[in-house]
Amino acid sequence: MWSYISHGHGKQILLNIALFIPLGFFLTSAFSRSKRPVLWPILSALLVSVAVEVTQFFTYRGMLDVDDLISNCCGAAAGMLIYKAVGKLSRDDVWKWTGRVMLTAGLIGCIMVAVPAAKSNISTRITEQFQFFISSVTLDDKLGIVGECYLYDRPTPDYTIYVGGALATTVVDGEKFRAEAEASGKAEVQVKFRGFPVMPTGVWINGERIEYVAGDVPVIKGLPEDAVLKAWSEEYDTLVYQDGDRLLWLIGTEIDKKTEVIYHIHTDEPEKLPEKRVQYGFDNRGFRAGAERAENELEPIDHYRVFERGIPEGYNVTAIVVGFNTDGAITWNDSFRIE
Repeated sequence: MWSYISHGHGKQILLNIALFIPLGFFLTSAFSRSKRPVLWPILSALLVSVAVEVTQFFTYRGMLDVDDLISNCCGAAAGMLIYKAVGKLSRDDVWKWTGRVMLTAGLIGCIMVAVPAAKSNISTRITEQFQFFISSVTLDDKLGIVGECYLYDRPTPDYTIYVGGALATTVVDGEKFRAEAEASGKAEVQVKFRGFPVMPTGVWINGERIEYVAGDVPVIKGLPEDAVLKAWSEEYDTLVYQDGDRLLWLIGTEIDKKTEVIYHIHTDEPEKLPEKRVQYGFDNRGFRAGAERAENELEPIDHYRVFERGIPEGYNVTAIVVGFNTDGAITWNDSFRIE
């Protein structure tokens, strides 16, 4: 019942209920002459809902959630009640009108759910769901890559590595892999699990260098020697580095004082999160970049203000999603893995 007792999920709950009202209506019609005209429609709706949730789990589309099963069954029950209420009117024109409305509503509901899902950004979700790390790169006749790749929450299916969109020869040994590909300048590394589309890893190969952002990497002098650039927005003049167990934010001086820096910390140990965050599966943190002197602000580098934030040690951190919140609107976000 987490979505019912927490804030911000009302729209999702109502949509899950509304989407199954037409299904409940037509299932009740289909089973109206059976010996159990109440049980079979609800049970059928539950099975459909379970199929949807399981499909989401295995296709990375959405989240498997017991609360959705409850909402879907409530919607089916509402559709059943509408059917019984219309049945008492005994008018053919009302039956035809109601049936057409239900069919139209069901189609519109499916479109409302399917279109945003198709347009959603897969890279952030995937970054949270599997580990990918390259330990070494060699460049001889071919590009040689050694690393590890595995899913956090389920057995890892067979997979192959792509470099710059081209299939690499991949040998998998447990969590580790070796891959060979043609060298072609700076190229993104992708992974394709059996049964899934090609997915971004957030890693680029540039010669024998491993990089974590697209495009030409900015050169910033004055940073710690081991700091690794993990996220970069040229538009918002912001860079995020990982330096051991801390993050360093370099934020241009033109950022509005109302802008809040936000970052979601993901883990494969959600039960160890702070109590109020367990239900979400990730930790939510942030700070005001526009304050005159923010907490944990370091000496500036070049024209950038520098902010330091530690990576939590109470749970295993797998990925971080970073961004800006300006007057309630997310104006920039990016994601990266923590090694």
